[in-house]
Amino acid sequence: MTEYLVFTPPASSPKNNDFGFKFIPDGKSIVALVFPVIWLAWYRLWFWLTLYLVIVLAFGMLAEWSGNPVFGLVSVLPGLYFFLEGNALRSRALEQKGWQLDGVVFADNEEEAELRYLFRGRKEVTPPHHQSESKSVTHTGLKSVTPTGIFPE
Repeated sequence: MTEYLVFTPPASSPKNNDFGFKFIPDGKSIVALVFPVIWLAWYRLWFWLTLYLVIVLAFGMLAEWSGNPVFGLVSVLPGLYFFLEGNALRSRALEQKGWQLDGVVFADNEEEAELRYLFRGRKEVTPPHHQSESKSVTHTGLKSVTPTGIFPE
C-alpha cells in the first residue's frame, strides 16, 4: 500500500477533483526518473525544471568540451533526485501556494485513497432494536473499534 498525503485547497483555489482535495503519493516516482522534463512541466514545478535544464546543459557542455563521458553520465543525477524526492517537491510546492496538509491515507491507488479519506469519519450506525453500546456497528457491519497507534484519528 502507498501512503497518500491529502491536501485541502485555499479558499481562492480552483478545485482539483469533485471534493477539492489533492492526493499526492509519498515515495518514489518512476515517471520523474524516466521523463523528468515532462514530469516537472506537468506538475508545474518551474523552478526545478529550470534548474534541471541548467544542470543537464552545463554537464552536457562540459562533457563535450572536455571529451570526458563521465560528465554526461553525471547529468543523470538530477533525474535520480526527482525519482527519490519528486513527490516531496510537489507537496512543498502546494504548501507554498497555501494548500493545507489535512491527513494521510494508506491505499493501493488514488481512487481508493479518495474513498478511504472521504469515508474515514463516517459515524456509527446503531440498529433500532439494539440500543446498547456493545452492539453498535459501523457502515461495514463490523463492531466499532477504538483506533490505537502513534497517530489515531
